[in-house]
Order: sequence, then C-alpha cells, then structure tokens
Amino acid sequence: MTKHNISGYPDSGDSNKATIIGICELADREFIIADSFNKKVKLLDDSFKVVSHLTFPSTPRQMCNVSAYSVALIFDDRDLNFIRVNGQGIIVERIITFKHFCYGIGYHNDDIFVTGANEIYCYSIEGLCKHKISIAQGMF
Repeated sequence: MTKHNISGYPDSGDSNKATIIGICELADREFIIADSFNKKVKLLDDSFKVVSHLTFPSTPRQMCNVSAYSVALIFDDRDLNFIRVNGQGIIVERIITFKHFCYGIGYHNDDIFVTGANEIYCYSIEGLCKHKISIAQGMF
C-alpha cells in the first residue's frame, strides 16, 4: 500500500478534507476520482498525480465508467453528467436531469441503470427511459 496526496493540484482551492465517493480507471491507466466534499472531479495520471480537475456547483454522489475515456456522475440526486477526458483535461459532454431521485448508477451494453428509492430505471445512453422495474416493499 502506498499513500498519494491528491489535493496538491495548483490553484485547486481544495480544503484539507476530501471525501472520495468514487474512482474509475480510464484507458492509458488514468483515473478519475470524485471528491464530494470539494465538489470536484480530478484526473490522475498513471503515477496518481493530479493533472487536471473540474469544479461543480453541486455535490457528486455516484459514478461509473461508460467508455474508455468517459464516466457518468450523479449530482445532487437528480442530475446525470457525462464527463469525458479530452487530452489532459476534463469536459462535461452533456447533462440529463431526471424527475426522480437517483441513488445508484451502473452501465452495461449502452444502457444506464439508475436506482431510485424503490425502483430501477433503464435508460439508453441518449437518456431515453426504456423501462422501469418497481420493487415491492418488503421484498428484500
């Protein structure tokens, strides 16, 4: 096990605290981490050095890979951001806002799966709802 300081990116404005809610490995052995306390997404190179970051107005909650260079992040329980690494930077490709709460996220075969309180939604990668599975109370 080794320790790495991920708050040292120049002009990042990070506090001394960080709450890492997710990490995704990208192609070229890069990593994207989501820091909910500082409302940031950080790009780490293969030596775990922060090479870029992006600050958001709201708090990241969950994340998952969607391609070799992209991740999907849920912010403040309703907004889904598709984020892509472009060279040495991070860009937001698009945002989908749901009418329901989002507590978890997964990706498989071009479908995004989002969990609500008592349901699982399946969306196309374009954001169209394909189907919804309701979970009966007391089922689990």
